[in-house]
Amino acid sequence: MTPTEMEEAIRNLDQRTRAVEQILPTLATKADLQHTREELLRHIDMRIEDVRDDIRRVAEGVAELARTSAIAHKTLDIVVTRLDVHETLLRKHETVQQEHSTTLSEHGTLLREQRTVLGEHGTVLRDLARRRSKK
Repeated sequence: MTPTEMEEAIRNLDQRTRAVEQILPTLATKADLQHTREELLRHIDMRIEDVRDDIRRVAEGVAELARTSAIAHKTLDIVVTRLDVHETLLRKHETVQQEHSTTLSEHGTLLREQRTVLGEHGTVLRDLARRRSKK
């Protein structure tokens, strides 16, 4: 290496050293890093505890929803059972109503027949009464 090249290399080293000297005060020390680490760990521990509390509250909410759902399911079962009973009774009522309707229709037919017979009897009786009155 020539003396000029050596001087140039020294100047470059000198410039690099000055740049490093300017950056060095802004770099964290080992103690700074340790302190930051401890602060971060404390913060992480607090956040973990917050998350655990949130999870506990969510679990309690889910448990309450499960209880409410179970009650609603039981209530729904009772309602469905009652509806089945009412449906059965309604079908029986409809059957009885149809039977009564049929019976009423038959009675109406019998009443019409009886009126016809009574009308015929009335005619016969009037005829007899006329005949007796003529004799």
